[in-house]
Amino acid sequence: MSLCGCGVNLPEAWVMREMFEDWQLQDPEGESIDTFGQVRDQVKERVVKLIDSLA
Repeated sequence: MSLCGCGVNLPEAWVMREMFEDWQLQDPEGESIDTFGQVRDQVKERVVKLIDSLA
């Protein structure tokens, strides 16, 4: 799992794994508390979908 586009900086061995996702999320650093909440909600939604896909 990679967040905020960090996947471009990971070793190929990580990116080529059977299961790898690079979630392009906004980096909320230096942003308002509302932005942090939005990103938190996006992460929660994606985690729920990921869990459902693995079940």
